Amino acid sequence: MKRVCIVTVCRNALPDLKLTAASVKNQCYPNIHYIVVDGASSDGTKAFLESSRDVIDDWMSEPDQGIYDAMNKAIDRCPSDSWVLFLNAGDCFFSDNVLQNLSYCFNDSTDFVFGDVAVRHAGGTRVYRARPSASVEMPGCHQSTLVRASLLQQHHFDTSYIVGADFEFYLRTTNVTRRVSIYDGIIAVIAPEGFTAKNEAVLRRDYVKSLIKYRSKFSAIRWLVRRTLSRIFRNTIAMLKA
Repeated sequence: MKRVCIVTVCRNALPDLKLTAASVKNQCYPNIHYIVVDGASSDGTKAFLESSRDVIDDWMSEPDQGIYDAMNKAIDRCPSDSWVLFLNAGDCFFSDNVLQNLSYCFNDSTDFVFGDVAVRHAGGTRVYRARPSASVEMPGCHQSTLVRASLLQQHHFDTSYIVGADFEFYLRTTNVTRRVSIYDGIIAVIAPEGFTAKNEAVLRRDYVKSLIKYRSKFSAIRWLVRRTLSRIFRNTIAMLKA
């Protein structure tokens, strides 16, 4: 049975970290390695990490240079034979048997496993389906993506991308071959206002830069137009419902 390494990077998010840790603990999959990289929090996170050896297998608490620097630190601590899933503090698995259900996707011909994600909103939950045919974006978000650890350790995230390093990593590692499997189900439930959502302008810059580098200028323009129209549509619907 393949090992799954779950990674949470956090800073001063103790209540949310506890939710995520509880969700990891409740997974019925028997081969989990849970790593938490904390950015030297001052809210009691370190004490919680020290007292949670029953669920957290490895942790560190020290200053970092941002989210992707912390994620790279975690990558270096992952077992090389594992599959890696990044869950933010506050993210939870959709059900206690998610990893058991998707384990059939862990095969020698796959580097990425994408699934659906459910996003919590004030009015309920909205499910975003994985997109196997996506050409100018990732097939799914990182909380619903499992990546082979050896691939992450070979390439790491480029920390010059402040918001879009996971997208740049995906484009860089699939520029020649695309070894992707799709799990037909929801992997994680997440909050809508994460780091990416709060940095839209930086995200656009990172995505356009990556698409120009690894695909084409046309792909970058196509993605930017689609992104802009999608946000205009969503904002208009929200205004009409208000």
